[in-house]
Amino acid sequence: MHIAEVRRRERADLVRLEVFVRETVLARTHPNAMERCRVLEALGVAGGSHTAV
Repeated sequence: MHIAEVRRRERADLVRLEVFVRETVLARTHPNAMERCRVLEALGVAGGSHTAV
């Protein structure tokens, strides 16, 4: 398999994982919960407001 194809599949997997996390994990956490802050930080979207998404 060509390396470009492997990278494309990895990126697609990451996108699917991010969608799952946003729809499932974030939907089940309280807006001010520490778990939500950690998830947002991992996604790279916590820029000071833990209630953003």
